[in-house]
Amino acid sequence: MLRFRATVRNTERLFPLTIRFEPGSKWVVNAVLVWTAADAARVEKDIIAPFEEWTFRMRPVEWAKWKQDPEPPTGPLPKPEAADAQRGFMVWSRHYLECVYPHTNPRAEELNPELRAFATPGEYEPVNFIVRPLRDLANAKVSVSAIGPVPAENISVRRVRYMLARPNYTVLHRCRVVPDALERFEGGNLKADENARFWLTLRVPDDNV
Repeated sequence: MLRFRATVRNTERLFPLTIRFEPGSKWVVNAVLVWTAADAARVEKDIIAPFEEWTFRMRPVEWAKWKQDPEPPTGPLPKPEAADAQRGFMVWSRHYLECVYPHTNPRAEELNPELRAFATPGEYEPVNFIVRPLRDLANAKVSVSAIGPVPAENISVRRVRYMLARPNYTVLHRCRVVPDALERFEGGNLKADENARFWLTLRVPDDNV
């Protein structure tokens, strides 16, 4: 729970206080409560204190009901080639509709892939590749150049974020770490032995032949 103080200068407006969340994809908000300084004592006593007491009392009880499922079984990790061991990571790819968990191991034929896409003019088409760090990598970045008729400015780079989620988002009291969100990637650290899946969206020019 976060608290902020705000000063309202124009109280004659219908909505004198505006709350904006940025960026839009980084927030999960259950409720927003706004009160005036004059009502602070009453709000603290009658609303906030009972709510906080209930929240902190029920949190361990509720969490005790939840169990985390392990990742699906996967095959053995292929032995890294000398070049992979030297640079500190392996690169592989799998069809974008197939789920890749943090510790899914690649198959030998998926290593060092050549990415291909088939699209019509004006179409958006995804391709993906997965980095498997053999050691912690600091300040990793992904840079793109033109791919065939698609210029670099028509290629967006996002990283798949792993999150705890319920199976099919419907089952109660069970959860698993799953690939869930596509976040813009401008660089960051990559953990050893944890997959980092990168999602490239290509937009083919409208006038391409």
